[in-house]
Amino acid sequence: MTNINSPKISAIVPVYNVELFIDRCLNSIIGQTFTDFEVILVDDNSPDNCPEICEKYANSDNRIKVIHNKVNQGLPQSRKIGINNASGTYIQFIDSDDWVEKNMFERLYLTAISNDYDIVWHDFFDFDDSYRKQNIESLNKTDIYKKLFDYKSRISSVVWNKFTKKDILLQVNFPKAMQWEDIVITVQSIGKANKIKYLPEAFYHHTYNKSSISQSKKRKIKGLSEIIENLTISIDYCREYLGHDFIRLEPELSACANRFKFESIFVKELRYSDVLSKLYPESETNIFNKAWITGFYKRLFLYLYIKKLPGFSLFLDLLKCVKY
Repeated sequence: MTNINSPKISAIVPVYNVELFIDRCLNSIIGQTFTDFEVILVDDNSPDNCPEICEKYANSDNRIKVIHNKVNQGLPQSRKIGINNASGTYIQFIDSDDWVEKNMFERLYLTAISNDYDIVWHDFFDFDDSYRKQNIESLNKTDIYKKLFDYKSRISSVVWNKFTKKDILLQVNFPKAMQWEDIVITVQSIGKANKIKYLPEAFYHHTYNKSSISQSKKRKIKGLSEIIENLTISIDYCREYLGHDFIRLEPELSACANRFKFESIFVKELRYSDVLSKLYPESETNIFNKAWITGFYKRLFLYLYIKKLPGFSLFLDLLKCVKY
């Protein structure tokens, strides 16, 4: 039975423009075998029918609370609003276009209290229904950070596969930028946790919602800028937290930073921007390694093929790339 004033779990569900998916999400939560939980729906000023749908569910189940943002706050700040209004000991983030297995809360909560874990890190099902095993071989924090920055690693920085104590998340500074916001939250949560448990089971189904992704050039530029901003925040936190051990994040950290410096070469609005210059300057000593140059030529070929730049324009564009 649920204790309405002090549930064991708070499921935080930010809601924005997902009227086609939210029923599936909420029904999967309501049907949990573990019933001592609350659901915090944070309607982020959604322009569709989501506000009415949220109210409908709240009226039918007293475990569900709805918060309506008067203005759009964005995903990370909506999650923070949810935490500030949560009563549970543990927090489970769930995106409103995703869904979960009915035994998720039961397995995560029982695992968490078995040894007073601050974070229970679990596997998940990706958008193509493939099983995404996290392959966490070491729970040493430096090793985890190293894997998080390694783009070849299967370890994900997403917050919804980390069942976390509310007390830990209350200490986290949530970013405002939307893209790659999860890594900012995750690196801080790891740093503040005393005990982390990896549970090699999957309960969470991540979906790919095309309607939530803008393909406009302006949006892509803003997205890349936000990634760089949040990556910089994450790196700076790791630098301060790890101290002398920070160097152990190489070479994965440089490869990660250079990946986005490389992408920025082809975006004139970012090529010489302040936000890019702040992104892990130490990586510049490794930027022209063999892997980088191979990637550069592949990207350049695609860029020129798509733009179909003729003659002298091609030469000028190449010079711009090399100048960086």
